[in-house]
Amino acid sequence: MAKACGAALLSSFRCLTPEVRITTTLFVKRTTKFTLEGLSFIPKCGVNLTFRKGFVSKGWYWEFDYWKQGEEKTFSTPAGQLTFDPDYIDMSISFPGTSYKHNVTLNIKR
Repeated sequence: MAKACGAALLSSFRCLTPEVRITTTLFVKRTTKFTLEGLSFIPKCGVNLTFRKGFVSKGWYWEFDYWKQGEEKTFSTPAGQLTFDPDYIDMSISFPGTSYKHNVTLNIKR
């Protein structure tokens, strides 16, 4: 992860650092919930989730006006579209008008 954020992001919030944690829960009905911890909020953002198992992957994109600390966001995949049980979820949070992205890979524990 980048150690510094662009000036446009610094005016809105501090950099996403290792202290910022995203916790996740993956449900059998193909719904994933993420909770933002360690940061009071992040402004308008886009979230890309890619579900992976071996060489198979499938991704979706969501947009949010903001995300507050402790707030749980729900990411539901379209019915019947996620046809495998993922081992990993790649999450990329991006911000309009910037090239900054926060990327993390989550290992789904069974």
